[in-house]
Amino acid sequence: MDKRLIWLALGSFTIATEGFVISSLLPDIAADAAISVPLAGTLITAFALAYALGTPILATLTGEWDRRRVILWTLVFFVLGNLAAALSSSFELLLIARIVMALSSGLFAATAQGTAVALVDDH
Repeated sequence: MDKRLIWLALGSFTIATEGFVISSLLPDIAADAAISVPLAGTLITAFALAYALGTPILATLTGEWDRRRVILWTLVFFVLGNLAAALSSSFELLLIARIVMALSSGLFAATAQGTAVALVDDH
């Protein structure tokens, strides 16, 4: 088995896990931001919408680019989005950071899956 598949799987697992972890943190986020839990829940909605709507657009726009470069840049933006979220001083900045994470997550997933298919030998 190609070792690159392990790295793609690890990246996919990490990015996918992040999308679900926030749900358990909503009460804490709401308390820190002095907002209601339902309003904090829009962080999940915004992530899901940005992921669902942004992924096909970004995948189309970057379809001709080198896959390694796309994967690298999606990981960079994902890390930057997480850092921005961790350091955000307002709900609005946290929301923007979540959207950046969603867009990078979606493009990573699409590119990683396409790359994995290309790496596997025909049977």
